[in-house]
Amino acid sequence: MHRTLREREQRLLRNLREEEERLLQPMEDDLRAIREDLDWIERELSDVQAQLEGHGLASFAQ
Repeated sequence: MHRTLREREQRLLRNLREEEERLLQPMEDDLRAIREDLDWIERELSDVQAQLEGHGLASFAQ
């Protein structure tokens, strides 16, 4: 009886870990993509701010 319960527990834990990975992986991929987009946006914003400063329009951007 104890052995059967232990085996069932191990199987359930394994299934739970697999389900966690199945659900977590797409979220991690999405988060990575969001961070890449944010990095790109921050670089673009920095470039625009530098251009505005070069044209004396820095106060306009704020």
